Amino acid sequence: MGHARGLCRHRVALAFICAIGLAVFALDLFPRQAMVVLGLCMLGLGAMLGAAVFALLGGVAVLLFWGSELPIASLAVDHYRLVANPALPAIPLFTLAGYFLAEGGAPARLVRVFRAAFGDRPGGAAAVTV
Repeated sequence: MGHARGLCRHRVALAFICAIGLAVFALDLFPRQAMVVLGLCMLGLGAMLGAAVFALLGGVAVLLFWGSELPIASLAVDHYRLVANPALPAIPLFTLAGYFLAEGGAPARLVRVFRAAFGDRPGGAAAVTV
C-alpha cells in the first residue's frame, strides 16, 4: 500500500510541475532563452521524479526547437529530409552483417588466415590492417 501512495505523490508532483510550466509558458513572462533553460530544468526535475523517458526526450526536442525560433513547418521538412536519407537503412544492415559474421566464426578464421600469411613477425598486424 505504501508503494502505491508514493507513486501517487510523484504523479501529483509531476502534474503540479506541468501546470506551473504551462502557466509560465502561456503567460510569456521571461525571454525565450530563459524559458528554455527553465523548461529544461523542469524536465530534469521530472526525470528525477520518474517521468517516462519518451516524454522527457519529446519535451526536450520540442523545447529546443521552440527556442531556436524556427517556423513550425520546417520541423516536418527537416524530419522528412532525415528519414529519406538513403544511407539510413545501411546502419542496421551493417550491424546485421556484423552479427552474422561474428556468429559464423569469421573473425577466428580471418585471424588464422592472416597468421598463416604473415606469421608472428613484428608489424604483422600493421600489414594486415593495411
